[in-house]
Amino acid sequence: MLLNDRSVHITHSIGVTFKINCIDRVIPEGAKRVLQMGNKFSLAPKKPPIEKIIVDIEHAVNETKAPESLKDEVRRIISNHLR
Repeated sequence: MLLNDRSVHITHSIGVTFKINCIDRVIPEGAKRVLQMGNKFSLAPKKPPIEKIIVDIEHAVNETKAPESLKDEVRRIISNHLR
């Protein structure tokens, strides 16, 4: 439920911003709790982004000047953590 269209933003003198509900609907408690967490809140993904983690790590490992044996060791350790 979006409140942007029919809500009022009030900024207190100490810099805290409040939203006042100006619609006729009752906002469910779950939605209120999420809104109270602030603008930077986001839900954690249901499944970790394993592919992105692997790609990022592989890129970082390939960019280092470490010996190949050390790079392989890093890959093995990370692989064990991701299982």
